[in-house]
Amino acid sequence: MAELLNLLTKEFDPVQLTDEILREIVKVPFGAQENKESRFISRFLVKLAETIPRMVLRQTVVLQARLSRK
Repeated sequence: MAELLNLLTKEFDPVQLTDEILREIVKVPFGAQENKESRFISRFLVKLAETIPRMVLRQTVVLQARLSRK
């Protein structure tokens, strides 16, 4: 998915799509233990930050709220 967003960004610059995906990630509830979903989202965010850091930086405040939750 990160690769797809990277390709779309190069061709069409879909700022709204990427922003909305990152906002939806923030809404995903996680339990106290690590599960497949949290690992997938972590890998996705790392890959997205590597390929299109500009998009991730735009949503840093939103993502920071997610990272600070316990």
